[in-house]
Amino acid sequence: MSGLLRKLFGPRRQPVQEVDHPILGTLSYDRESESWGKRMTLADQELRFSVSGEFEPDPVLLEQAATLQAKLPRLLADLPAFLEHEAIQARELATEIRSLKIEDVAVWWPKQPEAVMIWFKGPSDERTWHCSYANGKLDALVYDC
Repeated sequence: MSGLLRKLFGPRRQPVQEVDHPILGTLSYDRESESWGKRMTLADQELRFSVSGEFEPDPVLLEQAATLQAKLPRLLADLPAFLEHEAIQARELATEIRSLKIEDVAVWWPKQPEAVMIWFKGPSDERTWHCSYANGKLDALVYDC
């Protein structure tokens, strides 16, 4: 059977459910996001820290996540000023933006391992907020409906 036919009709390989990493600790698979992650609390904020891959976390992304984990306290320290700047730029959504809390710090793109997406939870069920984090800078706060 060719590779394509095997992929379509062959037995489906299941993702590894847990991975132990020497720096990140135990990462558990989440079927909804199709990523491996862990819950953590930093600066009185609970969040999920996640890494993607196909059947197990991508090794390049694991390396990036291990590096990023050490930078998370600084990222959280920079977040209030970033959100305040974004709130000033979008006055009609300022109250909502100021209330955002980090839900997930996601290292998901093997072709761009330095590109990190930060997902937020907020008061609105109509909007899912996220921004990017690359080269030590938060950028591009947007929402999806």
